[in-house]
Amino acid sequence: MEISKLLEIAKKGNLTDCGQRKCADTIEAQQQEINRLKELLADWKYNTKCDADHIAALTADKDEQAGRLMKMDYLLRRTLPILEVANDQQGLIELINELLGGKEDEK
Repeated sequence: MEISKLLEIAKKGNLTDCGQRKCADTIEAQQQEINRLKELLADWKYNTKCDADHIAALTADKDEQAGRLMKMDYLLRRTLPILEVANDQQGLIELINELLGGKEDEK
């Protein structure tokens, strides 16, 4: 039975002592369930906020790393022609080309 209906019946005074006790017990049980659900909802809201904060931090970190990788890529590409002039750096050139995803196509 819904709380509002139980309260309406109780206000009319049409209950025996046993009926009033049952009504009060039912209202109390439903109120406890409401309180439990409110606590659960508060936990979910807190966890959702924590998850959102964590996602935002990961996204910011990913963006920062992407920026650093772009700078490193640029610097390595600028370094390659210098290393190619020094013939004894072929091993280093190959490693850099591997990091950059293979030897660049001639342009």
